[in-house]
Amino acid sequence: MAPREFRHALDDILAAIDGIQRATAGKDLADYTGDWLLKHGVQRGIEIISEALLADRDREDGADAP
Repeated sequence: MAPREFRHALDDILAAIDGIQRATAGKDLADYTGDWLLKHGVQRGIEIISEALLADRDREDGADAP
């Protein structure tokens, strides 16, 4: 992965982690399970992290090579 592409993926991961931390600050499990928007926002943040990591793995494996 080129340094710029790696940096972009890392920025996405860090932004998702930051968003999850801010959204869940001061919340407990009952808050999480009872708040549809919070729950789905956290789930989307985890998806973003997963997608960035999978994209990085696929590039290393040459999956996007011509």
